[in-house]
Amino acid sequence: MQPADPVEEFRQWDIAQNNVGPCTRPEYAEKVFHGWSEKQFIEFSIPSLSKFFNVQTECWGTCFPFSQVKRKRVRVDVICTPTSGTEWGIGPFAIEYKRPDRPATVRLGDHIAQAIDYKATYWDGHGYMPVFMCPGLQGYTAADEFAYAKSNQCIHYESARRVLGGLGIGEMFVARDGKVSLFMSAERLMVNERITRNAVVQKKAGRGVASASS
Repeated sequence: MQPADPVEEFRQWDIAQNNVGPCTRPEYAEKVFHGWSEKQFIEFSIPSLSKFFNVQTECWGTCFPFSQVKRKRVRVDVICTPTSGTEWGIGPFAIEYKRPDRPATVRLGDHIAQAIDYKATYWDGHGYMPVFMCPGLQGYTAADEFAYAKSNQCIHYESARRVLGGLGIGEMFVARDGKVSLFMSAERLMVNERITRNAVVQKKAGRGVASASS
């Protein structure tokens, strides 16, 4: 029996809730949010995030990229800081959005490289923090950067999630009703606006993703 995939479970739930109809992972985001701009997508998700976090947009920081010697100034779409009443053990986090219907000009490798740079960024007034990619990996096809340049071998989604999670990079998904879900290494942190035990336990143990990777 195949192990349960929390991200796939969420996708199937969203399809059932919103009558999207059967579709593959690459078709999902395009079918739900076809024609949306990145700005529309960000604005659509902010009300859900604002129930638990103080949301700042277009935030600046200084990046110390792994692949370059020189630092550079960069800007991320959103930074979320938990409100005083929110049980959230991971601390502040950044979100980098891309258009949800994945035009050909948006490549997965570019999105991942950007997230890695942002994980190595000291954000003004915040410091280092985890980064979430939105949408997550499920919208990209194997023909994109998941495929090696000169072969047909593809990285498995689950393996990629675990590698990125080890770097402090997660995924955020937005349902058609606007509710957000957050995953790190395929672990549920928030599902449909419900913070899970995974996020709260890390706070009580004092070992959240933010503290482990800052």
